[in-house]
Amino acid sequence: MACAKKLQLKVFLDVVVNHTADVITYKQGYSYVPIARAPYRTATGRRFDPWSYTAGTSFPRLSAKRSFAKTPSAEPAFTSAKAPAILNDLTRYHNRGDIDWSSCVGRCEMDGDFAGLDDLMTEDWTVIKALADSYGEWITKYGIDGFRIDTAKHVDPYFFGRWLPLVQQTAAAAGKPQFTSFGEAWFTDAAQLSEIMRVRGLPSVLDFPFQDVARTFVTGRASGASLASLFAEDDYYTSATANAYGLTTFLGNHDMGRIGFFLASQSTAEGQQLLERDLLAHDLLYLTRGVPVVYYGDEVGMTGSGDGKDKNARQDMFPTQVPQWRLEERIGGAPIASGSSLGLSTPIETRMAALAAARAAHPALSSGAMITRYGAGSVFAASRIDSSTRREYLVAFNTGDAVASVSIATSTPSSAWAPVLGGSGAQSDASGVVSVSIPARSSLVLKAANVLPQPSAPSVSVRAAKDFVTGTYRMPATVPGTDPSTVTFVMRRPGAADWTPLGTDDARPFRVFVPPGKGRPVEIAAVVKDSAGQVASTSPLRVSIAPFL
Repeated sequence: MACAKKLQLKVFLDVVVNHTADVITYKQGYSYVPIARAPYRTATGRRFDPWSYTAGTSFPRLSAKRSFAKTPSAEPAFTSAKAPAILNDLTRYHNRGDIDWSSCVGRCEMDGDFAGLDDLMTEDWTVIKALADSYGEWITKYGIDGFRIDTAKHVDPYFFGRWLPLVQQTAAAAGKPQFTSFGEAWFTDAAQLSEIMRVRGLPSVLDFPFQDVARTFVTGRASGASLASLFAEDDYYTSATANAYGLTTFLGNHDMGRIGFFLASQSTAEGQQLLERDLLAHDLLYLTRGVPVVYYGDEVGMTGSGDGKDKNARQDMFPTQVPQWRLEERIGGAPIASGSSLGLSTPIETRMAALAAARAAHPALSSGAMITRYGAGSVFAASRIDSSTRREYLVAFNTGDAVASVSIATSTPSSAWAPVLGGSGAQSDASGVVSVSIPARSSLVLKAANVLPQPSAPSVSVRAAKDFVTGTYRMPATVPGTDPSTVTFVMRRPGAADWTPLGTDDARPFRVFVPPGKGRPVEIAAVVKDSAGQVASTSPLRVSIAPFL
């Protein structure tokens, strides 16, 4: 930590709250037993549902012999193996057997053992407090700056709303009010993944949908339309406290394999073309919405051996003693042989440094509103808006093996556009259309010389509709024109004085998704703020958002 602080680096700790090491054994075997067949029981034999207990309440006393679907036991050598000591209590686990990955959907993912690892009873307030105290010590003793939370989708749906506030309290007391966490929940569907943030309360999650689509795009197996479709689902993540800009984006990891492995095995590119696709992948990672995370070793072109997954994607940065790692392909360079990867200068590392510098010099590229402008064939393009200077940037990517010439609509008419990264300058016509040529397997970033035009007075309307994909209510707002505006959605009970914010959307189509209530009428409204700061709002609209699925 001292070295990291000297280098002005933040340190995130990979933590696990779902399970511990595999110490518990079951004499009845390891096949999962559903709650319908064997409900949880208290030590006195009364049936109960762990999800019915709220934070801080006294959890029922349990018995290893009669409370669970399985009878847990541990070898004498392991009865005191875990810390904190409360985790050695066998009744602090679900004890239902292993998750059956071929058939499990729903609750079995949250109370089954993950590949045999002992699944914690995270509904138990004692367990919640123990995990908060244990991981809190990493913050107070060592100055950890954030958590990456493993297997986040496998805890009960109430856990993060109870555990994270305790962690935040510890962090604030330790002088780290900006302490944050992101979770690993392997869903490639945005509607499913967003539930972990919008409903369960995690501030961010690893963006598996982005990884899935970005990978197929940069390997040349998907079109720009696939990226346009991906970003069109960003509104699923919008809430009063979070949105898609906070997603943790990435290209590969140790579980699935490196981006270099995907490029080498799933595209036909070799040599220089393979390097160009790797650079394109990182351009896409750094220049679209989200917080980019690079897996170590990608900057030196590591690819991976065998199937590229798990241990095959955990190569050494120091001189390796593993023969296959000495010989495996490196993108942008030769196999490492007996050399060290530490301090190695590569074209990929150089590009990453340039991308990071561009994001620092042009904040719109990291946090500005992102508006999809084009998605077809081999090209995807989007605007990034700097709200403070009222200037528009255009980022465009071409995964094809030939130059792509396209015309892209923007919000800045009759303006020169200067190159920031790649490409050459351009000019938009009176309607804001820019014609650009993007070289094969590359990207470009342009900045408009003119500020956004002064918009006319804004107006907005709002309605409510059922969203059968998520079981929520979709609240779309309509704002005439093409100005890069933002819309904030609010809700209240009829007659109440105060409005509750639902979220803010900064790209068309403007909308939020709201979980159904108890069927009581509510009032919703939308407030638009255009790029010049002009504001307009709707009259309250009374609707009923009762459950419908």
